[in-house]
Amino acid sequence: MRIKTVKVLKDRVTLAWEMPVGEGGEVVESAIKNGENPTPELCNALAALKEDVCEILEFQKAYRDTFTMKGMSVSYDADGGLGVTFIGSKRLKSGKATTINTPEMKQRQDHEEKGAGFMTDDLMEKVGEVIQHAEAYANGARAQTALALEP
Repeated sequence: MRIKTVKVLKDRVTLAWEMPVGEGGEVVESAIKNGENPTPELCNALAALKEDVCEILEFQKAYRDTFTMKGMSVSYDADGGLGVTFIGSKRLKSGKATTINTPEMKQRQDHEEKGAGFMTDDLMEKVGEVIQHAEAYANGARAQTALALEP
């Protein structure tokens, strides 16, 4: 499974992924929009991206306070390297929110590649966590919102 999109909004989770089928290289794309709550681990993994994304966006401290991570879009190159566009929301003074996307950030294929446009190893590890928990959600992992106990 290769996750393509992860978005967690107030009342729904949106995921898109692709899976190879058969031996001919055919790929099937799937997507879900679901109102079932994600696991706290998925929400926490997305939230852990906030400071890195604020750095990419060159936000001042005052801007960071009203910025929330919402998701990410992932692309894959022929070598299996990742490109990630991070998606967030910034609350404006009017009370409305605006969606902000980063430029695509590439996975470093070589430790010599540094700087603008490339993810740090730390950020790549955080992206891996989001992907791991998104795959779990696609496979049925959900937050437990109630526990029915019988006396």
